[in-house]
Amino acid sequence: MDPELLNRRRRTQDYIIQLLQRRSYNPSSDVMQRIPELARHLEERIYKDVVLKGEDYTSMSSAAIEQRLQGIMKMLNNSQQSHYVSSSAANTMIPTPGIGNYGNKVPAPSQDIALISTVAVE
Repeated sequence: MDPELLNRRRRTQDYIIQLLQRRSYNPSSDVMQRIPELARHLEERIYKDVVLKGEDYTSMSSAAIEQRLQGIMKMLNNSQQSHYVSSSAANTMIPTPGIGNYGNKVPAPSQDIALISTVAVE
Protein backbone atom coordinates (compact mmCIF):
# COMPACT_ATOMS: atom_id res chain seq x y z
CA MET A 1 0.00 0.00 0.00
CA ASP A 2 1.15 3.52 -0.78
CA PRO A 3 3.06 5.10 2.17
CA GLU A 4 1.13 8.37 1.76
CA LEU A 5 -2.17 6.48 1.95
CA LEU A 6 -1.03 4.53 5.03
CA ASN A 7 -0.01 7.78 6.71
CA ARG A 8 -3.38 9.34 5.88
CA ARG A 9 -5.23 6.32 7.25
CA ARG A 10 -3.26 6.54 10.53
CA ARG A 11 -4.03 10.25 10.80
CA THR A 12 -7.72 9.54 10.18
CA GLN A 13 -7.72 6.88 12.90
CA ASP A 14 -6.03 9.32 15.30
CA TYR A 15 -8.65 11.96 14.45
CA ILE A 16 -11.48 9.49 15.10
CA ILE A 17 -9.88 8.53 18.43
CA GLN A 18 -9.79 12.22 19.42
CA LEU A 19 -13.44 12.65 18.43
CA LEU A 20 -14.53 9.60 20.39
CA GLN A 21 -12.56 10.63 23.46
CA ARG A 22 -14.03 14.14 23.35
CA ARG A 23 -17.58 12.79 22.99
CA SER A 24 -17.20 10.28 25.83
CA TYR A 25 -18.61 11.63 29.03
CA ASN A 26 -16.83 10.09 32.00
CA PRO A 27 -15.80 6.94 30.12
CA SER A 28 -14.82 3.78 31.97
CA SER A 29 -11.34 2.35 31.54
CA ASP A 30 -12.84 -0.46 29.44
CA VAL A 31 -14.35 2.07 27.02
CA MET A 32 -11.07 4.01 26.86
CA GLN A 33 -9.17 0.81 26.03
CA ARG A 34 -11.60 -0.09 23.24
CA ILE A 35 -11.65 3.33 21.56
CA PRO A 36 -8.53 2.69 19.40
CA GLU A 37 -10.00 -0.60 18.15
CA LEU A 38 -13.33 1.06 17.46
CA ALA A 39 -11.58 3.91 15.63
CA ARG A 40 -9.74 1.38 13.47
CA HIS A 41 -13.02 -0.31 12.51
CA LEU A 42 -14.72 3.01 11.79
CA GLU A 43 -11.79 4.21 9.68
CA GLU A 44 -11.82 0.98 7.71
CA ARG A 45 -15.54 1.40 7.07
CA ILE A 46 -14.97 4.97 5.85
CA TYR A 47 -12.03 3.88 3.69
CA LYS A 48 -13.99 1.09 2.00
CA ASP A 49 -16.93 3.42 1.39
CA VAL A 50 -14.70 6.07 -0.19
CA VAL A 51 -12.95 3.50 -2.41
CA LEU A 52 -16.27 1.98 -3.53
CA LYS A 53 -17.54 5.41 -4.51
CA GLY A 54 -14.32 6.17 -6.41
CA GLU A 55 -13.50 9.21 -4.27
CA ASP A 56 -10.06 10.43 -3.18
CA TYR A 57 -9.40 9.28 0.39
CA THR A 58 -6.19 11.30 0.80
CA SER A 59 -7.92 14.65 0.24
CA MET A 60 -10.86 14.01 2.60
CA SER A 61 -11.43 16.87 5.06
CA SER A 62 -12.13 16.62 8.79
CA ALA A 63 -15.70 17.72 8.11
CA ALA A 64 -16.10 14.89 5.58
CA ILE A 65 -14.81 12.37 8.13
CA GLU A 66 -17.29 13.63 10.72
CA GLN A 67 -20.10 13.53 8.18
CA ARG A 68 -19.27 9.93 7.28
CA LEU A 69 -19.14 8.98 10.98
CA GLN A 70 -22.58 10.50 11.46
CA GLY A 71 -23.83 8.45 8.51
CA ILE A 72 -22.43 5.28 10.05
CA MET A 73 -24.10 6.13 13.38
CA LYS A 74 -27.47 6.72 11.69
CA MET A 75 -27.20 3.44 9.82
CA LEU A 76 -26.27 1.54 13.01
CA ASN A 77 -29.08 3.19 14.97
CA ASN A 78 -31.60 2.34 12.23
CA SER A 79 -30.31 -1.23 12.10
CA GLN A 80 -30.51 -1.54 15.88
CA GLN A 81 -34.04 -0.09 15.97
CA SER A 82 -35.28 -2.42 13.24
CA HIS A 83 -33.76 -5.36 15.13
CA TYR A 84 -35.68 -4.38 18.26
CA VAL A 85 -38.91 -3.85 16.32
CA SER A 86 -38.70 -7.27 14.70
CA SER A 87 -37.67 -9.03 17.93
CA SER A 88 -40.33 -7.22 19.97
CA ALA A 89 -43.00 -8.69 17.68
CA ALA A 90 -41.99 -12.15 18.90
CA ASN A 91 -42.42 -10.99 22.49
CA THR A 92 -45.98 -9.79 21.87
CA MET A 93 -47.22 -13.01 20.33
CA ILE A 94 -50.18 -14.64 22.05
CA PRO A 95 -49.06 -17.90 23.66
CA THR A 96 -50.71 -21.11 22.53
CA PRO A 97 -52.68 -22.76 25.36
CA GLY A 98 -50.93 -25.84 26.70
CA ILE A 99 -47.50 -24.83 25.35
CA GLY A 100 -45.12 -23.26 27.86
CA ASN A 101 -43.36 -20.00 27.24
CA TYR A 102 -39.67 -20.61 27.71
CA GLY A 103 -38.59 -16.99 27.85
CA ASN A 104 -38.62 -15.22 24.53
CA LYS A 105 -35.70 -12.99 25.41
CA VAL A 106 -34.69 -10.07 23.26
CA PRO A 107 -31.06 -10.52 22.27
CA ALA A 108 -28.75 -7.79 23.54
CA PRO A 109 -27.14 -5.50 20.94
CA SER A 110 -23.55 -6.27 20.06
CA GLN A 111 -20.87 -4.75 22.24
CA ASP A 112 -19.57 -2.61 19.38
CA ILE A 113 -22.96 -0.99 18.81
CA ALA A 114 -23.31 -0.41 22.56
CA LEU A 115 -19.83 1.14 22.68
CA ILE A 116 -20.50 3.33 19.68
CA SER A 117 -23.73 4.51 21.33
CA THR A 118 -21.74 5.32 24.46
CA VAL A 119 -19.33 7.54 22.56
CA ALA A 120 -21.67 8.64 19.78
CA VAL A 121 -20.52 11.31 17.39
CA GLU A 122 -23.20 13.97 17.10
